Amino acid sequence: MEHDDYDALAQHCLIVHRATGVGAGCVRMVMANNEPDFLLPLERFCGESLTDPVLHPAHLPRLNVAEGSRLAVHTQFRRRVGETESPVGIALNSDPSPNEQRTFPLLSLALFYASAAMMTFVQRQHVFVMIEPRLARRAITLKLPFVQTGNVVDYHGQRAPYYVSVQQVIDNVPEDMQGLYKFVHDSLNKT
Repeated sequence: MEHDDYDALAQHCLIVHRATGVGAGCVRMVMANNEPDFLLPLERFCGESLTDPVLHPAHLPRLNVAEGSRLAVHTQFRRRVGETESPVGIALNSDPSPNEQRTFPLLSLALFYASAAMMTFVQRQHVFVMIEPRLARRAITLKLPFVQTGNVVDYHGQRAPYYVSVQQVIDNVPEDMQGLYKFVHDSLNKT
């Protein structure tokens, strides 16, 4: 399992497929702190790419800033059976029900919502991520208001820094996704 020094400073979320017990997706949120030398991972490894004069982790109250990272959906849950070119879906070893197949593309969205919910619990408002521009565009189409805050760099592939306000995420949850956000929020609040 991959781990680093930031894990101890992070909130973690794992979505488990109930029928199989397989970890379907995960995300972590690294909390900035007030230690003088502390840098979030994107500041430490990609600091030169952060060019926005306002939306920069160093220009915001440190105890209100976090970085989302390690958002991943297990390969078995990315493609629908027989859809090798689809960017979302499922391909499980067991035969999923038609209802399950329809819900698996929501895993990525549920992970974004989990990130927002975790931030509400620790009262953090500002989130930065290093993600592929393609994923950011997809997130924006899902009403997640990502704003690019710097240049694309080679960091485990082509990635760019993005900012999102937790409150804007919550305010922009589409009406037909309110139930999903509430389910994720309430599920995490129980743990």
